[in-house]
This record gives sequence, structure tokens and C-alpha cells, in this order.
Amino acid sequence: YVALVLVHAGYFESVPAQWAPWVGLAVIPLVGAYAALRGDMKAPGTPLWFAVALIFVANYSRLFAGHSMMPEIRDVPAHDLLALCYAAELYLGYYFLRKIPSMKEIGRIALYAGHIAIMAWAIQIFESRFVVSLVWGALALGCLLLSLNRRDKILGQSSLLVFAASVFKALLYDIALAAPLIRIASLLVLGASLYLR
Repeated sequence: YVALVLVHAGYFESVPAQWAPWVGLAVIPLVGAYAALRGDMKAPGTPLWFAVALIFVANYSRLFAGHSMMPEIRDVPAHDLLALCYAAELYLGYYFLRKIPSMKEIGRIALYAGHIAIMAWAIQIFESRFVVSLVWGALALGCLLLSLNRRDKILGQSSLLVFAASVFKALLYDIALAAPLIRIASLLVLGASLYLR
């Protein structure tokens, strides 16, 4: 009943559309804090966790909808920071969930979703395709270095997704219209980075 009220009356009926993504970002930490105070992550109950996850995922998916599909996303206050905040929350989720054996897979999903949110943020913020590729490459390298430092195998494996996406983007889009010398230099740098990887 609480889950139904939260989703229908508390979220759909009460939250203005421009604030929905920020509410979607806030519900998981609020319910998580409640569960931590109770000393049991299962304390809120499966239906409530399901409702909270549904609200979060619905708003997370809005990060990837083009402005033409969802023009109201421009009305969201500080919408340029939204993807970055979702990524930060997902990374925190991975950090805490990886320590709980039964939640390890959910933590892995949160980690990959966080990477995708950062990649979407870079596309939304930067107009230069080259800068977007640099941000993606820096994210992959940062994850790799952090995984080596913390001996985190899952984080290291996840950097492969970002690294592969940045390489494919660079090969297919970034150097397609570049001058021949720039293309050759870019391919040499990509080849060297793949070899080092």
C-alpha cells in the first residue's frame, strides 16, 4: 500500500514534471537512509524498493531522450548537471552494494549505468565530438587506474565498455572528416593505446 501511494499519489500526482528527475534522484538515498536507520536494507519491503527503483529508472531513461522527444527536459532546473548527479549516485550505489554479496550484481549494474550516464552527460555538455571522446577516454583511464589501485576487478572490466565505446566513436565519427595526416596520427595513437591496454 505504501509503495502504491508513493508511486501514484506521492510521485505521479504531486511532483511537478520539471522536478520529477530530481525527485527520482532523491528517492533511493531517502529510502536507503530509512533502511540504514532501521539496520536492515530489507526493512522498507520489496514493493517499496521496487517502486523506488521504478521511479529512478524512469527518470534515468529521460537522460537519454533527445530534446525533440521530451522538450520538457529543458524546463528541469539545472538539467545540465542531472546526468552527472545520476552518475555520482550510481557510483555511490556500486561502492556500497559491492560489499554485500547478495547485492553484488545490482552493484555491477549500477556501475555500468553510471558510466553510461557520464557518457551521456559529455554528449549533452560538449559540442565538439573530439572533446566528448577525450572525456570518455579519460573516464576509461580513470576507472582503469582506480581499479588497479583498489584491486577492483569489476571496475577494471567496466572500463573496457567505456574504452571500447570511445575507440569506436573515434574511429567511426571523429576522424571521418579529418585531414589525412590527422587521421593517420589518430590511428597511430589509438593503436598505441589499444596495445598498452
